Amino acid sequence: MRKDFKKELKTGALEYRVVNVETPQNRHFIKDFGLYTKSHVICEVKGEKVLRYKVLQKVWQYVRDPERARIYLRDAIREFMKKGARS
Repeated sequence: MRKDFKKELKTGALEYRVVNVETPQNRHFIKDFGLYTKSHVICEVKGEKVLRYKVLQKVWQYVRDPERARIYLRDAIREFMKKGARS
């Protein structure tokens, strides 16, 4: 993320959060996003409301190939942000 989205992270257009869904206040994410294992989820959020989201299921296919995982995440985030810009 730091390498591919330096500008977006600096301006606040993109934020990276690690969320522990095992804590009571975060368990709702399991149901909200249909999670069944550790996941990467891209969300467009306004205030406290999630406007849209995408669960990145394929990231675990690249667990042994960090560069391919980075490319997959980068491309998915770019596409998600591009579609949001059109809305």
